[in-house]
Amino acid sequence: MNCIFITIFLQIKYVEMFFILLESLSIFGNLDINTEILIYTSTKFMNIIKQSHLYTDKIKFEINDDYDNLDKACKSRLDLFNLHSIQNYEKVIYLDTDILIKGNINNIFDICKEDIFYAVEEGTIDSKLDYWGTSLFKDEANNYEDKTAFCSGILLFKNCSKIKELFEIIKISIKSNEHFFHDQPYFVYNAFKYNLYNNKLLKEYCVNNNFNSNSNFIIHHFPGGPGIHMKKIPVMNEFLMKLKNNIIDKNIENTKNFINENLLPIINNTTKYTNVYENKEKNISNLVLNKNITNVMEFGFNYGFSSLLMLISNPNLKITCIDSGEDKYTTLCYNKIKE
Repeated sequence: MNCIFITIFLQIKYVEMFFILLESLSIFGNLDINTEILIYTSTKFMNIIKQSHLYTDKIKFEINDDYDNLDKACKSRLDLFNLHSIQNYEKVIYLDTDILIKGNINNIFDICKEDIFYAVEEGTIDSKLDYWGTSLFKDEANNYEDKTAFCSGILLFKNCSKIKELFEIIKISIKSNEHFFHDQPYFVYNAFKYNLYNNKLLKEYCVNNNFNSNSNFIIHHFPGGPGIHMKKIPVMNEFLMKLKNNIIDKNIENTKNFINENLLPIINNTTKYTNVYENKEKNISNLVLNKNITNVMEFGFNYGFSSLLMLISNPNLKITCIDSGEDKYTTLCYNKIKE
Protein backbone atom coordinates (compact mmCIF):
# COMPACT_ATOMS: atom_id res chain seq x y z
CA MET A 1 0.00 0.00 0.00
CA ASN A 2 1.23 3.52 -0.87
CA CYS A 3 0.59 6.65 1.16
CA ILE A 4 0.09 10.33 0.36
CA PHE A 5 1.03 11.98 3.66
CA ILE A 6 -0.26 15.48 4.48
CA THR A 7 -0.12 17.45 7.73
CA ILE A 8 -2.72 20.12 8.55
CA PHE A 9 -2.44 22.14 11.75
CA LEU A 10 -2.99 25.56 13.28
CA GLN A 11 -4.91 27.57 10.64
CA ILE A 12 -8.23 26.77 8.96
CA LYS A 13 -6.83 28.18 5.72
CA TYR A 14 -4.64 25.09 5.45
CA VAL A 15 -7.81 23.00 5.36
CA GLU A 16 -9.06 25.19 2.52
CA MET A 17 -5.81 24.65 0.64
CA PHE A 18 -6.05 20.92 1.31
CA PHE A 19 -9.53 20.85 -0.26
CA ILE A 20 -8.12 22.44 -3.44
CA LEU A 21 -5.33 19.85 -3.46
CA LEU A 22 -7.82 17.04 -2.78
CA GLU A 23 -10.14 18.11 -5.59
CA SER A 24 -7.26 18.13 -8.07
CA LEU A 25 -6.16 14.72 -6.80
CA SER A 26 -9.69 13.36 -7.17
CA ILE A 27 -10.12 14.62 -10.73
CA PHE A 28 -6.66 14.12 -12.20
CA GLY A 29 -4.64 11.92 -9.83
CA ASN A 30 -6.09 8.55 -10.85
CA LEU A 31 -5.76 7.16 -7.31
CA ASP A 32 -5.74 3.36 -7.40
CA ILE A 33 -6.82 0.86 -4.75
CA ASN A 34 -3.24 0.61 -3.48
CA THR A 35 -2.99 4.25 -2.38
CA GLU A 36 -4.42 6.00 0.69
CA ILE A 37 -4.28 9.60 1.92
CA LEU A 38 -3.02 9.90 5.49
CA ILE A 39 -3.90 13.20 7.18
CA TYR A 40 -2.05 14.12 10.38
CA THR A 41 -4.19 16.81 11.95
CA SER A 42 -6.32 17.96 14.89
CA THR A 43 -9.73 16.60 15.89
CA LYS A 44 -11.34 19.89 14.84
CA PHE A 45 -9.86 19.80 11.34
CA MET A 46 -10.62 16.09 10.94
CA ASN A 47 -14.31 16.75 11.59
CA ILE A 48 -14.35 19.58 9.04
CA ILE A 49 -12.74 17.34 6.41
CA LYS A 50 -15.18 14.52 7.09
CA GLN A 51 -18.10 16.87 6.37
CA SER A 52 -16.79 17.77 2.92
CA HIS A 53 -18.24 16.31 -0.28
CA LEU A 54 -14.63 15.48 -1.18
CA TYR A 55 -14.18 13.11 1.76
CA THR A 56 -13.82 9.41 0.92
CA ASP A 57 -12.86 6.22 2.72
CA LYS A 58 -9.42 6.52 1.11
CA ILE A 59 -8.66 9.28 3.64
CA LYS A 60 -7.25 8.10 6.96
CA PHE A 61 -6.44 10.21 10.00
CA GLU A 62 -3.85 10.42 12.75
CA ILE A 63 -4.74 12.96 15.45
CA ASN A 64 -2.66 15.37 17.52
CA ASP A 65 -4.41 18.20 19.38
CA ASP A 66 -1.25 19.67 20.95
CA TYR A 67 0.34 21.47 18.00
CA ASP A 68 -0.61 25.11 18.58
CA ASN A 69 2.09 27.17 16.83
CA LEU A 70 3.67 27.49 13.40
CA ASP A 71 6.96 25.85 14.33
CA LYS A 72 5.25 22.74 15.70
CA ALA A 73 2.96 22.61 12.68
CA CYS A 74 5.89 22.80 10.24
CA LYS A 75 7.81 20.05 12.03
CA SER A 76 4.80 17.76 12.52
CA ARG A 77 5.74 15.63 9.49
CA LEU A 78 8.75 14.39 11.45
CA ASP A 79 6.29 12.40 13.59
CA LEU A 80 5.50 10.10 10.67
CA PHE A 81 7.47 7.08 11.85
CA ASN A 82 5.92 7.38 15.31
CA LEU A 83 2.40 7.12 13.91
CA HIS A 84 0.62 3.79 14.09
CA SER A 85 -0.53 4.03 10.45
CA ILE A 86 2.99 3.99 9.01
CA GLN A 87 3.09 0.20 9.31
CA ASN A 88 0.44 -0.01 6.56
CA TYR A 89 2.55 1.61 3.86
CA GLU A 90 5.46 0.64 1.65
CA LYS A 91 6.06 3.98 -0.08
CA VAL A 92 5.22 7.51 1.06
CA ILE A 93 4.97 10.82 -0.71
CA TYR A 94 4.76 13.79 1.62
CA LEU A 95 2.97 16.81 0.13
CA ASP A 96 2.59 20.35 1.43
CA THR A 97 -0.97 21.71 1.13
CA ASP A 98 0.05 24.36 -1.44
CA ILE A 99 0.10 21.75 -4.21
CA LEU A 100 -2.09 20.71 -7.14
CA ILE A 101 -2.11 17.37 -8.92
CA LYS A 102 -2.67 17.32 -12.66
CA GLY A 103 -1.64 13.81 -13.66
CA ASN A 104 -1.37 10.17 -12.62
CA ILE A 105 0.08 10.17 -9.10
CA ASN A 106 0.94 6.47 -9.42
CA ASN A 107 3.73 7.42 -11.84
CA ILE A 108 5.41 9.28 -8.97
CA PHE A 109 5.44 6.23 -6.71
CA ASP A 110 7.00 4.18 -9.51
CA ILE A 111 10.13 6.36 -9.29
CA CYS A 112 10.88 5.23 -5.75
CA LYS A 113 13.45 2.43 -6.06
CA GLU A 114 16.19 3.22 -3.52
CA ASP A 115 16.23 3.86 0.24
CA ILE A 116 16.67 7.64 -0.14
CA PHE A 117 14.71 10.90 -0.30
CA TYR A 118 13.49 11.91 -3.76
CA ALA A 119 12.92 15.67 -3.84
CA VAL A 120 12.64 18.59 -6.26
CA GLU A 121 15.80 20.57 -6.98
CA GLU A 122 15.73 24.07 -5.51
CA GLY A 123 18.27 26.58 -4.19
CA THR A 124 21.84 25.85 -3.12
CA ILE A 125 23.48 24.86 0.14
CA ASP A 126 25.65 28.00 0.09
CA SER A 127 22.82 30.44 -0.67
CA LYS A 128 22.77 33.68 1.29
CA LEU A 129 19.05 33.15 1.90
CA ASP A 130 19.82 30.17 4.19
CA TYR A 131 16.53 28.41 3.31
CA TRP A 132 18.57 25.32 2.42
CA GLY A 133 20.88 25.17 5.43
CA THR A 134 23.84 27.43 4.64
CA SER A 135 24.36 28.13 8.34
CA LEU A 136 24.32 24.39 9.05
CA PHE A 137 26.74 23.46 6.28
CA LYS A 138 29.19 26.33 6.91
CA ASP A 139 32.53 25.31 5.37
CA GLU A 140 31.22 21.78 4.72
CA ALA A 141 29.45 23.16 1.66
CA ASN A 142 32.83 23.25 -0.08
CA ASN A 143 32.98 19.45 0.14
CA TYR A 144 30.17 19.09 -2.41
CA GLU A 145 30.74 19.68 -6.10
CA ASP A 146 27.00 19.83 -6.75
CA LYS A 147 25.62 22.34 -4.23
CA THR A 148 22.07 22.23 -5.58
CA ALA A 149 19.65 21.71 -2.68
CA PHE A 150 15.97 20.76 -2.69
CA CYS A 151 12.55 21.87 -1.52
CA SER A 152 11.07 19.74 1.26
CA GLY A 153 7.47 20.44 0.18
CA ILE A 154 7.51 17.25 -1.90
CA LEU A 155 9.34 14.24 -0.47
CA LEU A 156 9.13 10.71 -1.85
CA PHE A 157 10.63 7.81 0.08
CA LYS A 158 10.26 4.21 1.17
CA ASN A 159 9.09 3.11 4.58
CA CYS A 160 12.50 1.69 5.47
CA SER A 161 15.01 1.72 8.30
CA LYS A 162 17.37 4.20 6.60
CA ILE A 163 14.71 6.88 6.22
CA LYS A 164 13.29 6.19 9.68
CA GLU A 165 16.78 6.69 11.13
CA LEU A 166 17.24 9.85 9.07
CA PHE A 167 14.01 11.30 10.52
CA GLU A 168 15.37 10.66 14.02
CA ILE A 169 18.71 12.27 13.13
CA ILE A 170 16.88 15.33 11.78
CA LYS A 171 14.88 15.67 15.02
CA ILE A 172 18.04 15.44 17.13
CA SER A 173 19.78 17.95 14.86
CA ILE A 174 16.90 20.41 15.27
CA LYS A 175 17.08 20.23 19.08
CA SER A 176 20.73 21.23 19.06
CA ASN A 177 20.39 24.18 16.68
CA GLU A 178 17.01 25.88 16.10
CA HIS A 179 16.69 27.45 12.62
CA PHE A 180 14.44 30.32 11.57
CA PHE A 181 13.21 28.35 8.54
CA HIS A 182 11.87 25.47 10.63
CA ASP A 183 12.82 21.96 9.43
CA GLN A 184 13.65 22.25 5.69
CA PRO A 185 17.34 23.18 6.27
CA TYR A 186 17.72 20.07 8.45
CA PHE A 187 16.19 17.82 5.81
CA VAL A 188 18.66 19.19 3.27
CA TYR A 189 21.72 19.19 5.53
CA ASN A 190 21.29 15.64 6.83
CA ALA A 191 20.24 14.19 3.47
CA PHE A 192 23.51 15.61 2.06
CA LYS A 193 25.57 14.50 5.03
CA TYR A 194 24.43 10.88 4.81
CA ASN A 195 24.11 10.87 0.99
CA LEU A 196 20.44 9.87 1.12
CA TYR A 197 18.84 12.06 -1.51
CA ASN A 198 18.16 12.43 -5.22
CA ASN A 199 17.00 15.88 -6.35
CA LYS A 200 17.13 15.18 -10.09
CA LEU A 201 14.59 12.48 -10.97
CA LEU A 202 11.48 14.33 -9.74
CA LYS A 203 12.26 17.36 -11.94
CA GLU A 204 10.55 15.61 -14.83
CA TYR A 205 7.35 15.21 -12.84
CA CYS A 206 7.17 18.10 -10.34
CA VAL A 207 7.63 21.84 -10.65
CA ASN A 208 7.56 24.92 -8.41
CA ASN A 209 5.58 28.06 -9.28
CA ASN A 210 4.78 27.06 -12.84
CA PHE A 211 1.39 28.41 -14.01
CA ASN A 212 1.15 26.56 -17.33
CA SER A 213 -2.02 24.44 -17.06
CA ASN A 214 -1.00 22.57 -20.23
CA SER A 215 2.36 21.43 -18.86
CA ASN A 216 3.41 17.78 -18.70
CA PHE A 217 4.15 17.96 -14.97
CA ILE A 218 2.12 15.80 -12.58
CA ILE A 219 2.63 17.95 -9.48
CA HIS A 220 2.54 21.74 -9.41
CA HIS A 221 3.83 23.25 -6.16
CA PHE A 222 3.22 26.90 -5.22
CA PRO A 223 5.69 27.54 -2.36
CA GLY A 224 6.02 30.89 -0.69
CA GLY A 225 7.05 30.32 2.90
CA PRO A 226 5.36 28.64 5.89
CA GLY A 227 2.20 30.37 7.11
CA ILE A 228 1.86 32.55 4.01
CA HIS A 229 -1.47 31.41 2.59
CA MET A 230 -3.17 34.70 1.60
CA LYS A 231 -1.71 34.76 -1.91
CA LYS A 232 -1.58 31.00 -2.39
CA ILE A 233 -5.31 30.22 -2.21
CA PRO A 234 -6.39 32.56 -5.06
CA VAL A 235 -3.48 31.31 -7.19
CA MET A 236 -4.36 27.67 -6.51
CA ASN A 237 -8.06 28.22 -7.20
CA GLU A 238 -7.30 29.99 -10.47
CA PHE A 239 -4.91 27.24 -11.57
CA LEU A 240 -7.37 24.47 -10.68
CA MET A 241 -10.09 26.26 -12.63
CA LYS A 242 -7.78 26.38 -15.67
CA LEU A 243 -7.14 22.63 -15.34
CA LYS A 244 -10.85 21.91 -15.01
CA ASN A 245 -11.77 24.17 -17.93
CA ASN A 246 -9.31 22.30 -20.14
CA ILE A 247 -11.02 18.99 -19.48
CA ILE A 248 -14.54 20.46 -19.40
CA ASP A 249 -14.06 22.01 -22.85
CA LYS A 250 -12.93 18.62 -24.19
CA ASN A 251 -15.93 16.90 -22.60
CA ILE A 252 -18.34 19.40 -24.15
CA GLU A 253 -16.70 19.10 -27.57
CA ASN A 254 -16.89 15.28 -27.46
CA THR A 255 -20.54 15.50 -26.41
CA LYS A 256 -21.39 17.88 -29.25
CA ASN A 257 -19.70 15.60 -31.76
CA PHE A 258 -21.69 12.59 -30.53
CA ILE A 259 -24.94 14.57 -30.64
CA ASN A 260 -24.28 15.84 -34.17
CA GLU A 261 -23.19 12.45 -35.50
CA ASN A 262 -25.52 10.08 -33.64
CA LEU A 263 -28.52 11.77 -31.99
CA LEU A 264 -29.59 14.56 -34.34
CA PRO A 265 -30.01 12.09 -37.24
CA ILE A 266 -32.32 10.00 -35.01
CA ILE A 267 -34.64 12.92 -34.32
CA ASN A 268 -34.50 13.99 -37.99
CA ASN A 269 -32.81 17.28 -37.17
CA THR A 270 -30.39 18.52 -39.83
CA THR A 271 -29.01 21.45 -37.80
CA LYS A 272 -25.83 21.29 -35.73
CA TYR A 273 -25.70 21.41 -31.94
CA THR A 274 -24.45 24.87 -30.86
CA ASN A 275 -23.08 26.62 -27.77
CA VAL A 276 -26.37 28.21 -26.71
CA TYR A 277 -26.32 26.39 -23.36
CA GLU A 278 -22.55 26.45 -22.85
CA ASN A 279 -22.64 27.81 -19.28
CA LYS A 280 -25.16 25.16 -18.26
CA GLU A 281 -23.01 22.49 -19.90
CA LYS A 282 -19.90 23.68 -18.03
CA ASN A 283 -21.74 23.57 -14.71
CA ILE A 284 -22.96 20.02 -15.33
CA SER A 285 -19.56 18.72 -16.44
CA ASN A 286 -17.82 20.49 -13.56
CA LEU A 287 -20.16 18.94 -11.00
CA VAL A 288 -19.62 15.33 -12.02
CA LEU A 289 -15.84 15.64 -12.35
CA ASN A 290 -15.91 14.85 -8.64
CA LYS A 291 -15.19 11.09 -8.61
CA ASN A 292 -17.08 10.77 -5.31
CA ILE A 293 -20.31 11.24 -7.23
CA THR A 294 -21.27 7.77 -8.43
CA ASN A 295 -25.08 7.91 -8.77
CA VAL A 296 -27.20 10.50 -10.57
CA MET A 297 -30.97 10.67 -10.99
CA GLU A 298 -32.05 12.87 -13.89
CA PHE A 299 -35.61 14.12 -14.16
CA GLY A 300 -36.42 15.01 -17.74
CA PHE A 301 -34.21 12.90 -19.99
CA ASN A 302 -35.70 14.15 -23.27
CA TYR A 303 -33.04 13.30 -25.90
CA GLY A 304 -30.32 12.61 -23.33
CA PHE A 305 -27.93 15.46 -24.06
CA SER A 306 -27.24 16.15 -20.37
CA SER A 307 -26.91 12.45 -19.49
CA LEU A 308 -24.47 12.02 -22.35
CA LEU A 309 -22.36 14.96 -21.13
CA MET A 310 -22.29 13.57 -17.59
CA LEU A 311 -21.20 10.12 -18.80
CA ILE A 312 -18.47 11.58 -21.00
CA SER A 313 -17.30 13.70 -18.04
CA ASN A 314 -17.36 10.76 -15.64
CA PRO A 315 -17.72 7.34 -17.35
CA ASN A 316 -18.13 5.54 -14.01
CA LEU A 317 -21.47 7.20 -13.23
CA LYS A 318 -24.68 5.25 -12.89
CA ILE A 319 -27.49 7.47 -14.18
CA THR A 320 -31.16 6.73 -13.56
CA CYS A 321 -33.28 8.62 -16.08
CA ILE A 322 -36.90 9.60 -15.53
CA ASP A 323 -39.03 10.97 -18.36
CA SER A 324 -42.68 11.07 -19.38
CA GLY A 325 -41.75 9.28 -22.60
CA GLU A 326 -44.27 11.30 -24.62
CA ASP A 327 -41.68 12.12 -27.28
CA LYS A 328 -41.24 9.18 -29.64
CA TYR A 329 -37.52 9.87 -30.01
CA THR A 330 -36.70 9.68 -26.27
CA THR A 331 -36.36 5.89 -26.17
CA LEU A 332 -34.42 5.82 -29.43
CA CYS A 333 -31.89 8.35 -28.11
CA TYR A 334 -31.69 6.53 -24.78
CA ASN A 335 -30.85 3.24 -26.50
CA LYS A 336 -28.26 4.92 -28.73
CA ILE A 337 -26.47 6.50 -25.75
CA LYS A 338 -26.63 3.24 -23.81
CA GLU A 339 -24.74 1.49 -26.63
